Formats: sequence, structure tokens, C-alpha cells
Amino acid sequence: MDEQPVSVRTPEGIIATGCDKLGCYIGKRSRLGVQVIILPGRIISPNTQLGPRVIVERNLPSGTYSLRQELIRTGD
Repeated sequence: MDEQPVSVRTPEGIIATGCDKLGCYIGKRSRLGVQVIILPGRIISPNTQLGPRVIVERNLPSGTYSLRQELIRTGD
């Protein structure tokens, strides 16, 4: 939305891609649930599982991630 080049953060440092549009990197044997949102330039490590509706705002190490939902009653 800011029309700035996308940078990718890695353990070695930040890489300036020079691209104004960039998807993400998804490792081998990773699985994504429905309605997962991944911000540009993010890295999902191999063997990672994302549950439905997870929003990926930072790079993720291998593991299983799910969204905790809390139902709150307000009023009658």
C-alpha cells in the first residue's frame, strides 16, 4: 500500500529486493489452512503448518501455528 520496495528479513540481515511487489517464500512440506494471510516478503520455514485464518506478519520458524479465538458476549 505504501508503494515502497519490499525488503526481506533473514538471519543474515535485511535484503532489499528492489521489487515493489513480492509474494512470500513457503518452505517444503509446509501446509496452509484456508484464509491464511501472508504479508509480502515473509518466510515460512519448511515443515510448518498454519491453521485457518492465521495472519503471518513475521518470518516463522518450523512449527504448528493456530489462531486462538475468543467469543465474547456483549449485551443481550
